[in-house]
Amino acid sequence: QRRGFVMMQRYGGSLISMGDPVGPPEVARALIWRFREEADHMGLRPVFYQVGEKYWQTYLDMGLTLVKLGEEAIVPLEGFTLEGRDRADLRQAWNRGKRGGLTFRMLQPEQVDAVLPRLSEVSEQWLEEKSGEEKGFSLGSF
Repeated sequence: QRRGFVMMQRYGGSLISMGDPVGPPEVARALIWRFREEADHMGLRPVFYQVGEKYWQTYLDMGLTLVKLGEEAIVPLEGFTLEGRDRADLRQAWNRGKRGGLTFRMLQPEQVDAVLPRLSEVSEQWLEEKSGEEKGFSLGSF
């Protein structure tokens, strides 16, 4: 059939699906169960990461537990302001950053390639200073 797929990766003792299956609902539900069978066969825990509400009942029916891990930050830019009491902490952080040399620019998609090398340098410097590593599973990386 090949009418759907699951994006997955083995990590430690888990088989992790990045999001819900892709495909028509009847195919996606079957893929969820197939994914579970494959994880069981491999002796791994099935994990579905960053899923929507559409298939919650299917996940619950197979005995999985829904765990909220965070929120996706979506800021409606139209009408956004730093003014007012509710934005005092954000305004103070912005002013501190400006005093420290922070700047902010919005780029058009065609401008991104030109600044990626510099952003990569900044990222590498930050990682060295923090003795850290890139956080790239669901956030992307350089």
